[in-house]
Amino acid sequence: MAQRQRRAFFSLFILLALAGAHGDSAMKTMEEFSGYPPESDDAGDLGSLSFSVDNNSLERQIDELAGFSDTSAPSVTRIIYSKNDVLARRYIKNLMGISGLSVREDAVGNIFGRWEGSHPELKPVATGSHIDAIPYSGKYDGVVGVLGALEAINALKRSAVSF
Repeated sequence: MAQRQRRAFFSLFILLALAGAHGDSAMKTMEEFSGYPPESDDAGDLGSLSFSVDNNSLERQIDELAGFSDTSAPSVTRIIYSKNDVLARRYIKNLMGISGLSVREDAVGNIFGRWEGSHPELKPVATGSHIDAIPYSGKYDGVVGVLGALEAINALKRSAVSF
């Protein structure tokens, strides 16, 4: 995939995640899932915000994470509890910490980052998953969701979203 296509993919992925694609059915699903009524003032107005996705940083993080592999590029092999898996989890936890998230890891290697808002009555924004990789997978398998969610949180922070 050409560099320009990858950047377009990442931007679209993050913007769709952030804005719900602005389609009627997507917005309805988001409203139902959030628990906010469609006309609620509490739902906020994300349409007036400008989100900035850092494509270069996201691509660099994906490439760096792919380097924690037991096989050579372009494949990635990261078996849970292997040396490269432990190093990769440390890398992700560090990125979450740099983003100001509280971080925890469960017994099977899932990593969770949590962004506490300034209003304790509101629920935090959280993300998490595993980053181990089956033998000979690609560098995007699974990690785009993990790193994409982290970039979505960072984009919200850069846009001065508060809750």
